[in-house]
Amino acid sequence: MLVGQSMVLVYKSTVALGNPKAVHVAAAIASKEVWNTRSCMPAGTRFWIGAGR
Repeated sequence: MLVGQSMVLVYKSTVALGNPKAVHVAAAIASKEVWNTRSCMPAGTRFWIGAGR
């Protein structure tokens, strides 16, 4: 399971191979780390969050 900075590292690795057409981030549980990734992802990234606080 990836959270926070791990998601950002995966995204940066993906971009190194080429620009993705779309980015979707899925998380079963909302956490500060997941929400903090929003500033590191490109505009238009879709976040799919399950349970929140």
